[in-house]
Amino acid sequence: MRTASLIFLGMLFLCLATGCSNREVERARRLEAQGKYLEAALAYQQLLPGLSYEPRKQSELSVRIGDLMLHGQRPQEAFNAFQKATELDQSNTVAHLRLAQLYVAGNTPDKAYEHLQKVLKQQPDQPDALAGMGDYYSSIGQTEKAEQEFQRVLALQPGRQSIAVALAELYGSSGQISKAREVLTSSAKANKTDPVAWLALGRLEERQGNGDAAESAYRNAVLAEDSAETNVRLAQFLLRATKVKEAEEVLGRADSRRPLQSTWAADFQLSSGHAVRAAVEYMSALQGRLAGRHERDPEQTAAVASRAIEADLEVARHLSLTTRAGAEGVQSQTALARIHLDAYRANLDPTTIQVLETELALVAGDLARAATTAHQAVVSGPDSPAAHFVLGEVYQNQGDESAAIASWNTALGYDEGYIPALLAIGHFEYAHKQYPSAEEHAAAVVRHDPASLEALLLYARALAADEQFAAARSVAERARALARHSAEPYVVLGEIEMKQQRLGAALLYFQQAILINSRSQTAVEGLAAVYRHAIVDPRMIAKLERTADTPPRSSALMEIAGRLYAGHHLYNDAARCLKRSIEIDHRQVTAAMVLAETAVEQKKDHGLDQLESMVEELGGSAQSLLAAVKAQDENQLDLAMEKYEAAVRQREHSGVAANNLAWLYAQRGQNLDRALELARSAHDSDPKNLAIMDTLGFVHLVRREYSQAVAVLKDATLLAKNKQMASVDEETRSSLRKHLAEAYLRIGQPEDADSALRNK
Repeated sequence: MRTASLIFLGMLFLCLATGCSNREVERARRLEAQGKYLEAALAYQQLLPGLSYEPRKQSELSVRIGDLMLHGQRPQEAFNAFQKATELDQSNTVAHLRLAQLYVAGNTPDKAYEHLQKVLKQQPDQPDALAGMGDYYSSIGQTEKAEQEFQRVLALQPGRQSIAVALAELYGSSGQISKAREVLTSSAKANKTDPVAWLALGRLEERQGNGDAAESAYRNAVLAEDSAETNVRLAQFLLRATKVKEAEEVLGRADSRRPLQSTWAADFQLSSGHAVRAAVEYMSALQGRLAGRHERDPEQTAAVASRAIEADLEVARHLSLTTRAGAEGVQSQTALARIHLDAYRANLDPTTIQVLETELALVAGDLARAATTAHQAVVSGPDSPAAHFVLGEVYQNQGDESAAIASWNTALGYDEGYIPALLAIGHFEYAHKQYPSAEEHAAAVVRHDPASLEALLLYARALAADEQFAAARSVAERARALARHSAEPYVVLGEIEMKQQRLGAALLYFQQAILINSRSQTAVEGLAAVYRHAIVDPRMIAKLERTADTPPRSSALMEIAGRLYAGHHLYNDAARCLKRSIEIDHRQVTAAMVLAETAVEQKKDHGLDQLESMVEELGGSAQSLLAAVKAQDENQLDLAMEKYEAAVRQREHSGVAANNLAWLYAQRGQNLDRALELARSAHDSDPKNLAIMDTLGFVHLVRREYSQAVAVLKDATLLAKNKQMASVDEETRSSLRKHLAEAYLRIGQPEDADSALRNK
């Protein structure tokens, strides 16, 4: 919408017409010039009574008020002002035009048509009205008529790039790419200082897969107008083209164009996994604002302060997932976030403060406090996407997935492009094997933020799970180019190769990931999976153990040897390697985790006491898992279930916590939906584990899903006959036979039940 620009003449007219004081008009003009549109609109409204005997002039002033309301994001008040203007003067073409534009924007084109006709009846070549007719015909699918109207506008105003873009989109939607390209190129050359057509041409060429042509168009947009916006658009293209270094430089240039308003470079660092660098840049930007003219834009200062604290918290999350030393690091980093929150509290609104308090509590593991502040955030900001998102995070940590999804969807209801909610739902869908939906949510984030490492990795994993391997590899390579010093892109590339049974290529990627981060849990698990798929026997594992213990010693390889021994149920050998792994590098958290899980599987109580002191500083799922096992051994079942739930929430990866918790729920006959979900999750983690299959079958039995129980337990008993499963304990085999027999009896097959019991 274009606002009348002849402010001085307008003010002169008002003074002459109303007899108002120059002071009143000057105040309204000053408010408008300062961008205080709503205050200016109110000031102009006070001038209306002086025009009560001149409805035409009252109508013109109402249009001015409506335009200001539009600038102030008050479309309903703007609509009322334009409607009043037409009631006061039916010949006011500007008022009719504004109403038509609002009707088209509001998806009610039929109502727009009559207002446009009134304008064109008085002014047949009015460009805005012709453009409105083009929009009208386009919205109802009459593309030929829309094309005619847009062409008429361009004939009158060749440099009007917004219409050239609309016409090009019309051509593009009907597959007339050459025409679309010609229109945009012609328009761009007709107005060399306007970047709009060049940007549209860049989008068009990119969709057609013409990377060089797209890059040229984006660079021409910057040449036309070297602004923050054009530089950001160029940088986003460069990121998609994996030209990361230049993209960073261009984002820095974008910041320099609006030094007190932009943090594009810091935003890029945060999205691409460089939270420490982001935190430093945000704090630098804040200090610059506080030393400069930030008072004119307190909202922007608040936004930068909020991002700085988010970066602090992201560093803390990263530390909590990587090293034992991170336990102290997490505390110091959350303390730093708290210092920054307190320092800038006066700049932040109550809802933002409560959202950040919730994030702080979650990182610190204080779920009770997180729940309190999250609910407060929703009460103080019921239409805040961030408030509903953090409430969803709380629900997820409490194990209430349905409530979490509901909260995240509510966040998207208020902002359909809210990235944290899109990612959270995408991760949930991926975990529940809803791969096409996970792809859609990840792709939506990548389109908006091509530097989002988390979105790229999720997108690649979802594509690979959907067997779109070429696309998955391409996306993972983009992630690797974006974050070359991160292990995770190499892990995802290894996972893609594993899904295609390319063990050699997968081995190289997982090894590279471990070289980057020897304590990467996903990298170690991936490398262990490669060895397992290669059917490694105990002699080969012993050789790997010797290699790991040869200088320079490798904690990661020693852990893998331990994992492989555990997979062969050689628990003493596994424990030796895992303890050695921790001796080599006391920060090898994943080795301590596996050692805890091995002790649980082996059911050696004396091992639990030894492990407790080893993992007490780790926190997280290792500590929760050991606490749960001890409570279960002491028959404190309520406490055991509480600790198992905590371990599951903390992403205990082996399936031990999920399996044991599912068993306890089934034994008690309670939370059976949750029990089934947990048992399936454990089975997904270790699909050939007979004890886990027994739990899944038992849960089906308790739920009276007898056919499903038979299917699972029958598969387990057949698997138990495999020679490689010879070391499975007799207790597990006996439990399988018993449960299978019971399932057969429940479906009326007593002979099969008898056979199951006799099947040694």
